[in-house]
Amino acid sequence: MKQFRNGAENTKRGMKRANWNHVVACAAMFTIFGMARIQAQTKAWTSIGPQGGDILAVSIDPHHPRTLYAATAYGGAFKSLDGGVTWGNFGGPNRRLLFDPMDPNTIYSIDSTNPLAGGEISKSTDGGKSWIPSNSGFPAYVRVIALAIDPLNPLTLYAGTTVGVFKSTDAGRNWSDSSNGLPVGGPDTQGRYSYANAFYTLIVDPQNPSTLYAAASGYAIASGTGVTVLGRGGLFKSLNGGAKWQPAGFESDLASDLRLAIDPKNTSTLYVGANSGIFKTLDGGASWRAVTSALPPFEPGPPPFSNAPSYFHADSVIIDPKQPETIYAIISNSFGSTVVKTRNGGESWSETSSGLPNGSFVRSLDIDRQHPKTLYAGTAVGLFKTTDGGRTWSPSDAGLSATSVSDLAIDPRNSASLYATTSSGLVKTVDGGMNWTPANSGLTRAGSPLVVDPRNTGTVFAAGCIAVSGCGLVKSTDGGTTWRASWIAQGSVTNWITALSIDPQNSNVLYMTTQDFDECGTETLHKSADGGSNWSHILFKDLGVTASCVLSMAIDPQNPGNLYAAFQRGGVFKSTDAGSTWNAANSGLASGTSLSNSSAVALAIDPASPSIIYTVSVSGIFKSTDGAMSWNPASSGLPDWSSGFVDCCFGPRLAIDPTNSAKLYLGIAVGGAQHVFQTSDAGASWVDSGLVVPGGSLWFGGLTISAEQPSTVYAGTPSQGVFKFSNTVALTGH
Repeated sequence: MKQFRNGAENTKRGMKRANWNHVVACAAMFTIFGMARIQAQTKAWTSIGPQGGDILAVSIDPHHPRTLYAATAYGGAFKSLDGGVTWGNFGGPNRRLLFDPMDPNTIYSIDSTNPLAGGEISKSTDGGKSWIPSNSGFPAYVRVIALAIDPLNPLTLYAGTTVGVFKSTDAGRNWSDSSNGLPVGGPDTQGRYSYANAFYTLIVDPQNPSTLYAAASGYAIASGTGVTVLGRGGLFKSLNGGAKWQPAGFESDLASDLRLAIDPKNTSTLYVGANSGIFKTLDGGASWRAVTSALPPFEPGPPPFSNAPSYFHADSVIIDPKQPETIYAIISNSFGSTVVKTRNGGESWSETSSGLPNGSFVRSLDIDRQHPKTLYAGTAVGLFKTTDGGRTWSPSDAGLSATSVSDLAIDPRNSASLYATTSSGLVKTVDGGMNWTPANSGLTRAGSPLVVDPRNTGTVFAAGCIAVSGCGLVKSTDGGTTWRASWIAQGSVTNWITALSIDPQNSNVLYMTTQDFDECGTETLHKSADGGSNWSHILFKDLGVTASCVLSMAIDPQNPGNLYAAFQRGGVFKSTDAGSTWNAANSGLASGTSLSNSSAVALAIDPASPSIIYTVSVSGIFKSTDGAMSWNPASSGLPDWSSGFVDCCFGPRLAIDPTNSAKLYLGIAVGGAQHVFQTSDAGASWVDSGLVVPGGSLWFGGLTISAEQPSTVYAGTPSQGVFKFSNTVALTGH
């Protein structure tokens, strides 16, 4: 289970923010049998942010420049009709869009969940209301990466793919190979194309549309003995509408995905962004020269990739359509991006990033063709806008909530104070979600588990990294204003924190479980008796060889010596001596269908009657009324998720109402979407609470209930941020 993406993306919106991207990369989906159709009498869930998210692409409608589209990494596509002031969900493709230059109702897109892998083409003829496939003529296994349209004859389109360039002369209904002269690969024994250059960029000359430019990436095979170069990338040019191609004088290094831009007034002038810098031609590609004055040094490492801090590359090049000597570019290295600008055709550059998140990645850039001082930048933490040619940028993502949340924690004494570990770092709200602010000063990463001390307001623990200390468990005693290391992993052993619990009677006592990252079977229990300053390390004892992969722990609130641990392989284990020894507690807990033994992935203890315990298993929810001595099914009304249960990927959440333990909530992924189910009769029957959030992750992003206002429930999702539930309406199921 990959709980975090190891991305080095420091962010800042008003103050420095850190990013430890939550990711669960399992591809398996749930199969649902006989799921009851549930409806709430009133829509009780509302989105409360945080605004923003990882914006992969922004597209401006050239016919209606106040109409924008944003493609996100986690939350799908969004649309704005007022120049980015407000946003709403868009049901169309979650990619950059290509607009017909003459017909405002015709739009094209490449459908794919992975922008690097490419996808298939879809087309809308009603302004994005509906979409149809447009892929006839592409061979099997070919993936489209880039699209270009003839500005004078929009029936003609070109597609850059993983194996060459294809052309359509009937508005995308049919496609044919147009790769003569291009370096393309061939099919392997299974008919799949392999070892091919990928064509990430296509440009049609706006004045002479029979002239085309295509950028090919290089490719190689990595092995234990090194990297074998099979093909190098570079630029290619066609003078006859793609019938024949020839090299255009620029050969790229192996790792480079070249980015092209053409001067709309003098089309012999082009710019290319590469790993080795920004280059310019004045003669249609016959000769090129570097234009990198005042840019950071471009020092690419050995192919195919380099992670060196000095490894800069140009991710995007945008030309002002009215003043072509003015050009913008995104310059990135391993740790972030900046936007640069030239007013003299590349002879000199200056940074133009004031207001953009410091240290974050800028994913995309688009310019308003009618008002070119207005640009939009999609970043790893949200969408930003400038109306003064890049001198100042400000957030422009109200209503655009596409943040990936990995965990939630609520202040037990202040129901409006909530913490969330997100794709943008650790954030906090003190007004119930109306406003969110960073709460990770000094942290370079933050993620799950996230726990607030139940007896000390302002004391928070999280998995995270501190630059001077390392990665492990971090602690704040001032509500996230400052952080210090509590426990730091040594080497690669037990370097992933899987569960954290605080003794409800004595918050100086903490229990933490760790294991090697993605490796079940290396679990270690850690215990602190001084609030996390010092830790002892205890191997789980008496578990048996089949028990591994701890995903949840629970402490008896009345007898803290009783501990429970949920093992994805092995089920529930119990300790009656504060963690010194453990014994299986699985009587009645069904054996898994996809694993060879009992399983448990979430735990919750009734705070009023601690002998009542709930666990989520491969076969559903089970309930014990005798301190885990025996278990009985408690899944009536819930879907069957056993066929979708995936080893080390399944992360549901259980939460019990602290004032009415007959009420429980289950956050779980069902059929590729995040759902919250509710019971009001202690697990005898369950109904859907009405929250359905699309997202392929099998790990639910946190579930917590306010002790002060138990009718308020918060749910974190891996695609659309945090939702708030006001449990004041009845739910019905049939």
